[in-house]
Amino acid sequence: DHAAFGELVERHERLVRSLVYSLTGMLNQGDEIVQEVFLVAWRRLETLRDPERFRAWLYGITRKIAVKNARKRRSEAPAGTISLGPSVDIPSGAPSPLAP
Repeated sequence: DHAAFGELVERHERLVRSLVYSLTGMLNQGDEIVQEVFLVAWRRLETLRDPERFRAWLYGITRKIAVKNARKRRSEAPAGTISLGPSVDIPSGAPSPLAP
């Protein structure tokens, strides 16, 4: 049922988007991963044995796809580049704008 699945997407999209960001650090490219997650979920919905576990099942799909995409992205990175991850701050040598 397309309408019922649409409701599931609306209900869980923020969760999936948050998971994708926490696993990959990607905001813009994360949209593609979110779409892929729900496409895979739609195609595999009949394999879900316990509808009460939909959220956990969706989390598993999200994790697998996000990890796969992160590996792919790393393998496509130009030689000599280093990924610092989503939450690494590199301090600047410039004086702080807050300094007197």
